[in-house]
Amino acid sequence: MKTTRTFKPICLMLLLLFAGSAAFAQGKWDAFPKNEKWFLMGGVGIHGYVGDYDSQISFGERFGAGGEIAVGKWIAPAIAVRLQLNALHAVGGTKSGKKESWNYGHAHVDAMLNLSELAVGADEERLYSAIPFMGIGVARRAARHNADAVPTLTIGLLNSFRMNEHLCLNIEGKGSIVGDKLDGLAGGRSGEGTLTLTVGMTYNF
Repeated sequence: MKTTRTFKPICLMLLLLFAGSAAFAQGKWDAFPKNEKWFLMGGVGIHGYVGDYDSQISFGERFGAGGEIAVGKWIAPAIAVRLQLNALHAVGGTKSGKKESWNYGHAHVDAMLNLSELAVGADEERLYSAIPFMGIGVARRAARHNADAVPTLTIGLLNSFRMNEHLCLNIEGKGSIVGDKLDGLAGGRSGEGTLTLTVGMTYNF
């Protein structure tokens, strides 16, 4: 219940923020046709989990690997939406001081805002774009673990480097607030956290 109460005002604030940004940007540019500006993304990187007893192990032991794929659409030069799926290996500590690890999946829908396009106008040949994003989703441990799905709130920054008309190199960093029970330990917190850094590619249709 604590997690639900925490997420509601944050999600409302994010919706209002992006609604205002969308209204501003749509006033400057028309929306793209339905069959244009779709994209696919993929990446791999490192992942850190902040749980109830992670102070029981060293900082360097708290990182695992992760991968992600996404599909999305630019509905205006500065505004996009995407669905991203993450497969992650998390490492954390237990109350007794032991190290444990587990796998989990994370699906989230993000609203993306291209600050470069918003600041200086549309330019399809721009070499670098800074694209912050916010999203909500759900995460769940692998099926062999008896754990429920938990809500998530994700905030991050996509650094996009244009290579040609269709391909971009991405460096993406993001953090997520997740429900307390994702690691299988209910420590009484209103939520726990994750940090992810990935490198990947985007293919623009």
